[in-house]
Amino acid sequence: MITENMHQVITVAIGDHAITYHAMETDAPKDYDGFGTFCVLEYGEALSKAEEATIRVVLIDARHLQWQVGRYQSGNHFTRISNLPESAFKDYLWNRIWGKV
Repeated sequence: MITENMHQVITVAIGDHAITYHAMETDAPKDYDGFGTFCVLEYGEALSKAEEATIRVVLIDARHLQWQVGRYQSGNHFTRISNLPESAFKDYLWNRIWGKV
């Protein structure tokens, strides 16, 4: 079971409106994303000497965390907590707000 205190949490607030996201990594393709989940970046990771996977760092809206993780798992894709520094997410979100992404 996934619990909210297990994850890196990022809150975006504009005025009185705030949305909390959980920073996760998955090997699931974009087609598995839903409900306010978006990809921050992609990178390759060696699974073995002969195999590499594309890992996506995603921000998942806290209101949909359980559903989204279940969606990834339904396709036998892994989901883990991202270890990127919070500053990387802030930079991405700021650039997204300003239309640079």
